[in-house]
Amino acid sequence: MAVAARTSRLALTQPWRAVVSVLLVLAAAGLAAQQAPPPARQALPAPPSPQAQQPAPEVQRPVFRTGANAVRVDVYATQKGVPVEDLTAADFEVYEDNAPQKIDAFDHVKVQLPGPAAVRSEPRTMAESREMAADPRARVFILFLDAYHVHQTASYNVTRPLMNLLNRLIGDDDLIAVMTSDMSARQIMFTRRTDRIADMLDKVRRWGQRQQEVFSDDPVEQLYQECYPPQPGQGGGAVSPVALGMIERRREKMTLDALEDLVRYLGVIREERKAILLVSEGWQLFRSDPSMMATTGANPRVGIGADGRTVGMENRYVNRQCEADRTSLSGIDDERRFRDIMNLANRSNASFYPIEPRGLTAFDTELGFNPSPSVADDFTMLSMRHDSLRTIAENTDGVAVINSNNIEAGLKRVVSDLSSYYLLGYTSTNAKMDGKYRAIRVRVKRPGIEIRARRGYQAPTADEFARMSPPAAPPVDEAVAAVTKAVASLEGATRDAPVRLTVSPGWWTPAGGASTGKPAAAEPALWILGEVDTRVRTGDDWTQGAEVDVAISGGKDAEPIVRYTVPVAAGSTRFLTRFPRTVEDVWLDPGSYVVRVRIKPTAGGLPITDTARFDVASPGSATAMLLGQPLYLRRGSAAASPEQATSDRRFRRTERLVVQMSATLVPDRVSAELLDRSGKTLQVPVTDAVVEKDSVRWVRAELALAPLATGDYVIRLSTSRGDRTIQTLAPFRIVP
Repeated sequence: MAVAARTSRLALTQPWRAVVSVLLVLAAAGLAAQQAPPPARQALPAPPSPQAQQPAPEVQRPVFRTGANAVRVDVYATQKGVPVEDLTAADFEVYEDNAPQKIDAFDHVKVQLPGPAAVRSEPRTMAESREMAADPRARVFILFLDAYHVHQTASYNVTRPLMNLLNRLIGDDDLIAVMTSDMSARQIMFTRRTDRIADMLDKVRRWGQRQQEVFSDDPVEQLYQECYPPQPGQGGGAVSPVALGMIERRREKMTLDALEDLVRYLGVIREERKAILLVSEGWQLFRSDPSMMATTGANPRVGIGADGRTVGMENRYVNRQCEADRTSLSGIDDERRFRDIMNLANRSNASFYPIEPRGLTAFDTELGFNPSPSVADDFTMLSMRHDSLRTIAENTDGVAVINSNNIEAGLKRVVSDLSSYYLLGYTSTNAKMDGKYRAIRVRVKRPGIEIRARRGYQAPTADEFARMSPPAAPPVDEAVAAVTKAVASLEGATRDAPVRLTVSPGWWTPAGGASTGKPAAAEPALWILGEVDTRVRTGDDWTQGAEVDVAISGGKDAEPIVRYTVPVAAGSTRFLTRFPRTVEDVWLDPGSYVVRVRIKPTAGGLPITDTARFDVASPGSATAMLLGQPLYLRRGSAAASPEQATSDRRFRRTERLVVQMSATLVPDRVSAELLDRSGKTLQVPVTDAVVEKDSVRWVRAELALAPLATGDYVIRLSTSRGDRTIQTLAPFRIVP
């Protein structure tokens, strides 16, 4: 069993790590909507446009060039710890390998106070999150939880300060991801929803694993303890010195491996600075130790058992794995690896902000199941750990929060440090594509100002530059590309979640004469659908039904336009409401809106909240046909089975799928067909129809799923009126 290998068993046997990944995606928004009577029907002005909110002319952003010798540098300028915000391009001097460079692009980025996390624009896929991270005006943060080097008590105590830090630090355009020592950097998912990360931290407070070796559920650590059990005369500890030494060295190696992987990855996704918020108590930075290879006396005996069979052979094999690991671990040089990581961080423009979660501490080792080291040795270890944190901060232009019982005050300095910075762009006078490292030095002419800036970059080679210039892309089949994009949307819509909330904007045509300000033809309407997944949301009784508070707001900062309550019948965990409910409700002008729901079980328990953003389109002319967003329904295979609206796009072969969209006008022609995930038409009949019900014209497609295999599919609905044809794609997934 090679020590360097990071087996998948590791992640599967550590429950808190799985929770980190799941909660980051599934945590719901924490904003509640309260009940209020519906207001009288009236015309509602559209939410104010950005131009109306900011009458001043738009600021022209500088253009930062791209190319082999175009370089961007982010600069943090402070005076006595306070950001300096009135510098101009003329105040800076940039040198590359001591050669002066001309600044040809300049921008000052000042991070504004963050708005509500629940309404921030959120990346839907890992690829989209990486694209957002490449924006130079968006700051990128990684919260690295070094569980192997944090005590459980410390992980609990640091939770609240970390949550407060995220709420103050992350702006509306910023991105943050969570990573642990047993993750690959390519697994991290950036998000703008700090409330989700805060919820994860609140639920998984005791994530620290340091000095928990005796309780470890890591199969490799268990193997070490089985191979090298405590021997008489070794101090009576629960874990032998040999096994403990191997575990500590392996944990430190895995942590440094993860940090190196993270720094390399961050250097690829963007050129501008990346901030790593490192929660750790520091490392000993182990060096080669030949004494670890001394005889342990733990070699297993091989003999004949009571049943006449040879015993001990499998232990002998296990011992060989342990011995191979012991040899490898005894020769590691983490001090050199540590220096390499700092150099790589400087080249990747990544800064470390270490946070020592214990605060002011006098001892490094807590009382546990193993004998504590001497006071002198303990002080030495504490100094080494803190020195490692200070060193990585100082050498990567970060700030270390160490040796303070007021962690909040230290974290405020981190917030201040990252709240204002400058972006400088220049075209390097060195046009050679030699792959060499170029050192960058930034000076400011004004006295008394401290500068922290990117220290350098790696110039591309000729081959790398050729690869940077992609060949001409082949012609794109737009129909196939649209199907591929539709299928990709299933990844975010088919995950388990405590509650699924979907808002389908569309149209209805209420009976009666036109009221003042009311559109002459179709009127905007919403279908708000929510489903509680009791498999995910356990511990509450939903058998007696629930009550849903619905609030609709015009824009992310506006007050609710309307609030009302929807009952959920006993035995159900689903609700569907249309707004406007009657002609007495307000009607919605074109613009952007937010729906917030709060679902509380009738039998008592914690409510679930969620938020969705949507846009209302203009009805256009009275002769132009428009379609609403698809609404999914499921029903049994029997002809008389009732239809049930659903937010879950996963279906079984025993069901029938119905997709329907509201229309402003009656179409002349409707056709539907089934496609596979590659866009190929399948010879499976899809029934289409136009149905009018409750003042709504529905364009419908119905499909029996029995002939289909497990996989992803798309229903393509073509709706025509006159010379106008609208094609709608409705992706879904067949599950076992």
